[in-house]
Amino acid sequence: MSRTIRLTLAAVALCAVSLAAPAATSTEPAMPHAARSDLVDRFGAVEIDSLAPVDDAGVSARADATLADASAEMDAVLAGSFDLPLPAGEYPLLKAACCDIARLRLYDDAAPERVMGRASSARKRVRQLAAGELHLVDAAGARVERRATILVAAGEPVATRERLAGYLVPADRHRRRCT
Repeated sequence: MSRTIRLTLAAVALCAVSLAAPAATSTEPAMPHAARSDLVDRFGAVEIDSLAPVDDAGVSARADATLADASAEMDAVLAGSFDLPLPAGEYPLLKAACCDIARLRLYDDAAPERVMGRASSARKRVRQLAAGELHLVDAAGARVERRATILVAAGEPVATRERLAGYLVPADRHRRRCT
């Protein structure tokens, strides 16, 4: 019986990095995977304006916040498999998924069944991307590489029940009986 353990290069690098060194973090806020205009293009101005109206300056804070939340949800799933933020570019699959998830979030309580179904499918596609079942490509068709994975194979276990048969004592022989 052999076991295979998957480790990302980042996990291996963690073992080599001194804990005294502060972690480098990006100070740039992550850009949403879609914009309000993408929601309008996909679902129509009537629906999006009713769910997230714009103010006098033409800005919809509700739509922007919902798109940021949907993007953060997606990034939380993708972070285990891809280096974030992703390289600059447009990712049609992520844009579509972000729009579907954000649209569901814009409905407060009574989302139609088709909206819930599209959001569920979008979340499934994001999980498939993270699991490596789907490949992330940009609008030009260039594939985004996942984090490298190291496979470690272990040999046979040394201590098995069969090998320790003469040394193991049944548990019931050690139990004390209360009378």
